[in-house]
Amino acid sequence: MTLYALGDGDRVREMIDDALLSGNLEDVKERSHKLTRAMQVLSDVARQHTGWQVVFSGGDDICLTIEQRAYDEAIVSGLMQQFQELTGGTMSFGVGTSIENAYLNLRRAKARGGNILVGTEP
Repeated sequence: MTLYALGDGDRVREMIDDALLSGNLEDVKERSHKLTRAMQVLSDVARQHTGWQVVFSGGDDICLTIEQRAYDEAIVSGLMQQFQELTGGTMSFGVGTSIENAYLNLRRAKARGGNILVGTEP
């Protein structure tokens, strides 16, 4: 069975909007660079694990497919920690047995304040 994992940076749009509305383009540029770098690192780390594939990664979003036997919650938690170390912001993840379930679990994680992983059980 395949699991799906969706990750999304928390409150990234608000941080970008604040910098843009303040006219601080250097801050926007720095945040963009950090996000780009973080997503590349997260993608590279995910690809290192057998049974893990990156479907897409960009902006502050990542979508993974994971063979159920290869799934390890600690790896997802590690991705979240790396995102925070690289960007200063937090990331939420939703994991599910379908892409729809993973998306709903991501929305649950965001609704609960972010910076958490919601797995296949709501």
